Amino acid sequence: MKAKINTNLFPIISVGMYNSFLAPENLFHSSQIDEDKEEGHIYYDSEYFDDNFNYDLYKEAVQQSADYFLSGSHEANGIEIEIKTGEIYSPRAYNFATDNLDLEVKFSKTKVRKFAKDNSDEFNSFLKKHFTSYDGFHSNTANNFTEWLEDFNNDSVQSIGAVLTFIFLDELDDFDYGFKEYCHSELFYSEFTDTTLIDTEQKIVEDYVCQTYQDFDLQSLEALELEYLDSEAVIKIALLKIAEIESQTLELDLI
Repeated sequence: MKAKINTNLFPIISVGMYNSFLAPENLFHSSQIDEDKEEGHIYYDSEYFDDNFNYDLYKEAVQQSADYFLSGSHEANGIEIEIKTGEIYSPRAYNFATDNLDLEVKFSKTKVRKFAKDNSDEFNSFLKKHFTSYDGFHSNTANNFTEWLEDFNNDSVQSIGAVLTFIFLDELDDFDYGFKEYCHSELFYSEFTDTTLIDTEQKIVEDYVCQTYQDFDLQSLEALELEYLDSEAVIKIALLKIAEIESQTLELDLI
């Protein structure tokens, strides 16, 4: 059967991007951004990054990463499931909820039901531990095997999420750790930084160098009214442009 659930019901990975590993400020460290600027790899610092970070683009990239990492077949305790990921949706406020990922899960209902029955004592304890309501928490999932089985037979999404979580319980940490490692290795802050303001000022410097090349003087760059590029970056851009012009001139001389 196929069921549409989410990572709140079946927490195989976490896509939470608020106060978590995937929060941009935790994944992209300001010290690394500032170090990259000092080494001349970029022309902006961490403050510019914070002010010009494209969260929507980042959210889309996390969603695509989840799809690449998670979509496909997975097996635990002899139960095979096939996952197809959907969209990430965010709560209006993060007080009591976090970002979640839609999932379409395909599995054998007969095999899952049999596994639950064969392990009913352990499963019953699991349900009681995780889905019993208390002050501040209202559970929509049955907290005992008998009620869970009735809900599962009626295709309740809460019951499906509960039993899949139970089946994959020993693998959940590995899945989530692997996903975080994947994001850490594949997502780069520069992909989500809107450099329009930096690019505009870079072009101003390059155009100035082209226009004044014959009589160019580095000190004259101080006359440019720039807001985002510091003097070190301006000088580097100018020198690179001069080197480009001289290289093109040399190539023409050799023809």
